[in-house]
Amino acid sequence: RTCHWPTVAATVLAALLALGEDYEATARTLGAGAWQRLRRVVLPLVSPSLAAAAVLSFAFAFGAFEAPFLLGQRYPSALPVLAYRSYVDVDLNARPEAMAISMVITAVTTLAVLLYMRFARRRAV
Repeated sequence: RTCHWPTVAATVLAALLALGEDYEATARTLGAGAWQRLRRVVLPLVSPSLAAAAVLSFAFAFGAFEAPFLLGQRYPSALPVLAYRSYVDVDLNARPEAMAISMVITAVTTLAVLLYMRFARRRAV
């Protein structure tokens, strides 16, 4: 499985740079310690971008085919690899199984995106 932490880290870093130091300096002036500033100031401001990056990374990693197919073990296979092997199987009766696996991947990814959208909408209000 591929790791997408650099993507998540870059997104969070961009959000931190866009915020500036005003919020943290204000919290410091009001007597907040380092952990209080992190927990009560920085994390709430960065959480929307962190959630967006996490959903995008999850969707990409959950549907990733290339790395598990080329580098992964034969059994148990990742879902995209299992769908591919079922689809290219000589027995055409395996194709419905491949389509069902693809629909499961799509449903789980769509559910993750919908949960993120609900989270983002609730944060905007």
